Amino acid sequence: AGTTGVTITLAAATAPKAAVAPKMLALSGACDYKRNLNGLTFELQGLTADGEPYYKSSDMKYYIYHDADCDGSGSAPRWVLDGD
Repeated sequence: AGTTGVTITLAAATAPKAAVAPKMLALSGACDYKRNLNGLTFELQGLTADGEPYYKSSDMKYYIYHDADCDGSGSAPRWVLDGD
């Protein structure tokens, strides 16, 4: 899986549960290298296997999802922006 190499850190390290997950997200605060992503909107698509929400961008090029332990060895929770 080819990722974009961008990890987005939101205000909280935990994801909202499905019942309270917003239907839409808007990206802001990207670094200068990825500033073209600022303002991109994401629509809720469903839940991951862990029960966390995941979103697809309005331009259909990106997904954003919460990963509580990316490598399965206790890594910090994070939101990930992925190209596939």
